[in-house]
Amino acid sequence: MNQTVAERGQDPAVTQLMDQQSAAASAPTLSARAKRLRIPLGVLALSVLLGLIGLPKRPSLGTELPESEAKGVENSASKLLKEVVKELGMLRTASLNPDPIGTWGTSSLQFRQLESYTADGVVWSSLRRIEWRPAEGESSNGLDDNANGLVDEGQVVLIRDDGGVGEHMSTLGADVAKYLEAEKANGLDDNHNGLIDEKGLSFVRKDNTLVVRITTMAMGELGTFEPNTSAAIVRLEM
Repeated sequence: MNQTVAERGQDPAVTQLMDQQSAAASAPTLSARAKRLRIPLGVLALSVLLGLIGLPKRPSLGTELPESEAKGVENSASKLLKEVVKELGMLRTASLNPDPIGTWGTSSLQFRQLESYTADGVVWSSLRRIEWRPAEGESSNGLDDNANGLVDEGQVVLIRDDGGVGEHMSTLGADVAKYLEAEKANGLDDNHNGLIDEKGLSFVRKDNTLVVRITTMAMGELGTFEPNTSAAIVRLEM
C-alpha cells in the first residue's frame, strides 16, 4: 500500500538526526583537555538558548504528533484516523474533488479508490466521499443541543457511490471537534500548521501526498472533555 501513518520515528528530520548521531559516535575520541573545554561551553550555550526562547509547553501541531501519540498510546483520534486512511486506500490525484491545496484544505473530499489491476489497466471505484457532518441532534449554534456534554461536535461519514443510485452512508467515527485542536473560526492560523480555520477533519494536498488531520473529543482524567489530535500522510498516484 502507498500509505503511511505519520509517526515520530518516520520523520525525515529524526532520521537525519540519527544519522548525525551515528557519525559522531564513530568519530575519533576527543582528548581529555578538549572534553574539559567543550563541556562548559556546551552547558553555557544551552543555558543561553533556553533563557532566550523558554521551554515549549506543547509541540506544534504542524510538526509533531501529540505526546500521547508519540508514546504509542492509541487515542480516539488515532483510531478514527486509521479507519479514514483505510477507506481512502490508494488514490489518484485527478479524482480528488475538490483538490484540497492551499491554506484552507477541505473537510469534505470526494474521490475514487483503486480497486484492482487488470490486463486492460487500472479499475477505479465509483465516487466516494468522506466528510465531517454535525452529530445527530447537533447544529452549529454554540450550544450542546443533544445534551452529551459537547458543543457543536460532529461525525466523520463515508458515502459510497456518492450521488449514484446505490448511494450508501456509514459513520466512521463520532465526537469529532468542529475545528482542529487550538483552531478558531477567525481567519487566522491559530495552531501554526499552515492552515486557516480548518475543521476537526482536515484534508490538504501537498504535491503527491494527502495530509489527513483529525481532532476528537474524549473524556479526560479530570472528568472534562479534552482534544485528541492525530495526522497521517497518504501517497497519491499522479
